[in-house]
This record gives sequence, C-alpha cells and structure tokens, in this order.
Amino acid sequence: MKTNSSAVLVKRGNITVRIYPYEKNGATYFNVADYSSGKRVFLGFSDLQKAKCEAELIAARMTTGDKDVLQLRSSDRAAYLRAVQLLAPSGVPLESAVAQFVEATAILGETSVVESAKFFVRRNPGVLPKKSVRQVVEEFIADKQAKGRGERYLSDLRYRGNKFARAFSCGIADLKGATIEDFLLSLKLSAQSYTNFRRVLGTLFAFAKRRGYLLKDHDELDRVEKLRPDNGETEIYTPDEFRRLLLAANAEFLPSLAIGGLAGLRSSEIERLDWTEVRLDERFIEIKKGKTKTASRRLVPVVESLAEWLAPLAKHHGPVWPHAHDSFYDAQQATAASTATEGRGAVVWKQNALRHSFISYRLAAVQDVNQVALESGNSPGMIHKHYKQLVSGAEGGKWFAIRPDSGPSVGTPKSSLAGERPSPGPHIQTAARPV
Repeated sequence: MKTNSSAVLVKRGNITVRIYPYEKNGATYFNVADYSSGKRVFLGFSDLQKAKCEAELIAARMTTGDKDVLQLRSSDRAAYLRAVQLLAPSGVPLESAVAQFVEATAILGETSVVESAKFFVRRNPGVLPKKSVRQVVEEFIADKQAKGRGERYLSDLRYRGNKFARAFSCGIADLKGATIEDFLLSLKLSAQSYTNFRRVLGTLFAFAKRRGYLLKDHDELDRVEKLRPDNGETEIYTPDEFRRLLLAANAEFLPSLAIGGLAGLRSSEIERLDWTEVRLDERFIEIKKGKTKTASRRLVPVVESLAEWLAPLAKHHGPVWPHAHDSFYDAQQATAASTATEGRGAVVWKQNALRHSFISYRLAAVQDVNQVALESGNSPGMIHKHYKQLVSGAEGGKWFAIRPDSGPSVGTPKSSLAGERPSPGPHIQTAARPV
C-alpha cells in the first residue's frame, strides 16, 4: 500500500478532519481519520465524495461536542450520502438545496417543482435561434413566393407582414400575446380586417415553429382575442360623403373609388381588375372567375353615373389600380383625409363601406333582392338580412345621381346631387375605346 502524503482537509469551525488517499493494487482509496470517540479510527472508502460526506459528519459531531449528533441509522446515512452525491455537480450545499426546495413547494402548492421548471424553460427558451420579427417575416414571404403562391396573396402578406415587422424590433420569441393584441387594436381595423390580420399572423407563427424559431407549444397568439367579423351594424356612406370622396380622389385612385361605390366590387376584385374588363361602350364590367371571392364569373352593369366618372380616365388595357396592395389602402386613407375643408372635418374611411353602400342604395333603387345579389356576387339571403331597408328609395336615387360635369380637369371633378343628368360633354365621347 502506497500512501499519498497530500491529505484532503474537511473543516467545520475549529475542527479539521483529514482524508488520506492511498493506492492499492493500482486503485486509489481514502482513509478518513475519525477522532470523535477520543481514539483515532480510520474509516476506509473507495470514493472520495463518500469519504468527504463521512468527514462532514465527523466534523459536525466534534464541533458540537455531542457524540450523539448525526448518529444516523444505516438507511438514513445512505440517503444523506446519496443526496450530497447528487448535489455535488451543482456545487450547491445540501442545506441550501433543501431550503430552496421548501420555498419553491410553498409557492407552487401541489404543482411539481420539476414540471414547473420544465414549463419555465418552455416559456423562456435559451437554445432557440435568435431571429428578429423582421427576419422571420422576410423568410416567411420568400418561402411563400418560392412555393408559387399568387401575387395577390403575396401582396397581402407583404402589406400586413411589413406593418407587423415595423412595429417590433425584438425577437419573434420575445413577443407576448398582450403586446400583439395591443398592436392589432392600435390599427383601428374593422372586425373583419382584424380577423384577417390575426389569421396572417397565425400563419407567420406556424412558419416560425416549423423553422425552429419558436417552440412547438408556443401559444402567445392564442392569447390574442378573436373578434366576430359580424359584430356590428353595416356601415355605409351618405351620398354627400361619397361625393366628397370622389372630389378628393386623384386620377389614379378615382376609377377604383367610383367602381367600388357605383358597381359594388370588392377591394380585392378592383385590385385584380384590368381595363379590358371594363366595357364602357357595352355598359358592364366583367368579373372573371379567377378574380372573384366566390370563384364565379359575373357581369356588373355600369350605371350612367359610373360611365361618366370613368370615361375620362379609361384605358385600352392595364390594371385599373396600377400600384401594389399596400398602396391601395394608403390611397383610401389619403383620399379620406383630403376631404377636410375649412370648417368641415374629413370623411372617415369605413372598411368595406363602398360595397355596403352600393348594395344598400342599389336595393333601394331597384327593389329586387335577386338582381342585387346577382350584381354584387352575394346570396339573396345575405342581401335580405344585412341590407334591406337601410336606406330609402329617394336616397338610392341621390346616390346614383352623383355625376361629374364637363368642366373641371380630370381628377378633380365636380358633382351634382340634384338628380338632374348633366350633358355628357365632349370628354366622354373622346374616351370611347374598342372592346
């Protein structure tokens, strides 16, 4: 047996207990010198950690001067030694570990400390890639584009995704449900637009989970309240409000505005509309199957007032709205803001109100639910439920009597609410184009 002269010292107060390593048959063993009984007794161990535990017990007995202190039964001694051994890698003393455990269980009640720790790690991931909201949005849009999604869909993703990315400079994993909900509410959207925006964010967060930027059970978006799209009255414009919007619109946006209010096309249909589908000489607009919400082709009549608004601006071909999706919504807000005059506030832009107005005033004018349903691409039941008796027949006449006169330059037309039909003027005739 070869003794190692370098003893391991275990101290408690003024008491020092020595552990002597030695080698035997190529293995290292440890002798703990126990003086607690008044005589030196060596206790042998093959594991240094167990030897230290025994030395701690001896030092405790000798410090108190009580030979009965910590005279543990064999099962208790084994449990103590095992507990110290388990704690050794953490470097936390047994007494401190027990104190923390007791405090944690008092806070958690019947909830398991281990389950609580796992939950905390899930909510505060430390190993996920650090991706900003902007980075995830850009990857998300690029992914959809690579998979061949349509331009209309991509345009909507860019509009909503970029607005979301501009609002948050933090990591995608740092967003909380309450923060996302506050953002959506700050946009002051209609219930339907709020729902649409929330749906896009759901797709974005699902993408982030697939890429490993969020944990699979990430549920912050579930904490964002859902709104019922049909949770309010149908909003429409008065004829005077519509006239003011038409007067304020610039030449690029005026056709879209007029078509929305006098033909009832959805915003998505207007953004997809080409001038070749606007048949002014035949007095109808063709909504092709691939450009409608219902995937059904329909023909919408061009009333006289609409023809007069469109004639100076009509083109042989090309998109009626020549810009991107986000610019379409910017034009709506800018036009509404431009209606403000001295002593009179601006017209408030109302989501989907142009279409709602067309259906309401058209139904009042023709008194035929089936006809209006066919023209608007809606069901008779929906027309009857939401639009019947919203306005009077006289108001319907006023709405479709809003016409430009032949005097002002294009883009700043004047209009009349009197109901008389102004003469078309030379600009309407010169705008005629082949079908």
